[in-house]
Amino acid sequence: MAQWESAKRILDRHAPGFADDLGFMAKLPLAAAANNPMGGGITQDQFDAISRELLSLRE
Repeated sequence: MAQWESAKRILDRHAPGFADDLGFMAKLPLAAAANNPMGGGITQDQFDAISRELLSLRE
């Protein structure tokens, strides 16, 4: 759960509200969720920034 909270803070910083849009998709890969036709969606720049920060959590 702590990892999700960290990821949610990163998402909220770069794409406010997007983490909430994920809803039931929280367990899907971010790339799949980012292109979800059911709503939400983020730009490539937002995705890249989020990806970099999420990867830094693993280090």
